[in-house]
Amino acid sequence: MESQMQFLVCIVIALAGRSDSYNWVDAPKGVVPLGTYEFELYHEVHHFCEARDDEGRLHTGTFTDKEKICMYVNVKEKTVESSAKFQVLTLNPNEKAVWKHTEKEIPENAVPCDDKESEECYLGMAFYSDGLCHEAPGKVFLKKHRIFTHIGPKLAICPYFNYLTIQDMSK
Repeated sequence: MESQMQFLVCIVIALAGRSDSYNWVDAPKGVVPLGTYEFELYHEVHHFCEARDDEGRLHTGTFTDKEKICMYVNVKEKTVESSAKFQVLTLNPNEKAVWKHTEKEIPENAVPCDDKESEECYLGMAFYSDGLCHEAPGKVFLKKHRIFTHIGPKLAICPYFNYLTIQDMSK
């Protein structure tokens, strides 16, 4: 009985010390809550978002301050879709977002997509490479070694990408 109690205490302590470094928060009518992660690309402020399709499946995408709709790639259908109802990625005050490039493995603290696609995915950014790819945020699928993104309403798939990672600056 005592060993079971010690085990439970260890689990509680471990869970209490654990906190996700990011959250998904409602953005009613595209209003950006405090702490929303943003990045500038092509002179526009972008944010990561999550929205549900007509069947209720969750998809990760992006929106700009100008458009106020979450645009995402439906990887299964290979289409670009959108939703006016979505959540945005927010960071805790002691967190910093960092882009990391790796080719063979997922970097530590990479931000996973909550999409239930064919395999796990992570938030990322395609980068320009000899005209093959344009800089654009999207979803990285390591097994496919591709990032699925969009340029406006057009689907783009690229083999050159960085992962979005979160660093705890309080350590």
